[in-house]
Amino acid sequence: MAATPTLVAPAGARCAEHPELDVIATCPFCGSFACVACWSSLGSPSCCVRCVDRARAETGPVVPLEVGA
Repeated sequence: MAATPTLVAPAGARCAEHPELDVIATCPFCGSFACVACWSSLGSPSCCVRCVDRARAETGPVVPLEVGA
């Protein structure tokens, strides 16, 4: 079963990276609170940008395919 984002933040929650900003979601992977600048909705499920960066580091860089070679 895939993790799903919790879009309702606890009262008074602040972003883990930007404590001056309101939280828009809780990361389903690491549980950190994320503001709009720290949230990525590119993947499925959505998660914080730190988890996106962590996943990219674990899988390595994206290498473009050569077409017509």
